[in-house]
Amino acid sequence: MFALVEEWQQSGLTQVVFCENKKISPNTFTNWHNKYKQQPNALVKAFIPVTIARNEQTNCGEIEIHYPNGVRVVLPKNSDLSMVRTFINMV
Repeated sequence: MFALVEEWQQSGLTQVVFCENKKISPNTFTNWHNKYKQQPNALVKAFIPVTIARNEQTNCGEIEIHYPNGVRVVLPKNSDLSMVRTFINMV
């Protein structure tokens, strides 16, 4: 349901039109939207800065991307940059 709320936010449509297109009751959608707004991370849409310390004793062989919904993607450290971008932009 939260994915639909986010889709609506980016659609530029009114809630009524969006609900008609998705065949969702406006009342149901309003309830979902209210629950979405109550989530601690619902309004945060920015990346958290990451500092990577160079440690010659550490040999990390993976890139991990953690999404707010709990999904975790693990990629090899030498992954193609365009592939990494694709996964980052899936937020």
